[in-house]
Amino acid sequence: MTNYRYSISIQWSEADKLFLVTIPEFADRVMQPCTAGKTYQDALAAAIDCIESLLDYWQQEGIDPPVSPDPCDRAPTGIQSGA
Repeated sequence: MTNYRYSISIQWSEADKLFLVTIPEFADRVMQPCTAGKTYQDALAAAIDCIESLLDYWQQEGIDPPVSPDPCDRAPTGIQSGA
């Protein structure tokens, strides 16, 4: 399997009392947050499992996975040229 690289966002939810996980590259295919955990480590493990499971499913179904953006393609932010 190709080595894909995806972003993982883990945020504490006071309302849910859980760390909620979103995977931005999957936002148009999977409801977000896509998984959660009681601890940060649990949420990260669940995120990795979610990514692996979805990639396996998409491969089995012949569906192209989301493209991992190359961070080098982004324009730098916060940099201003001197005048």
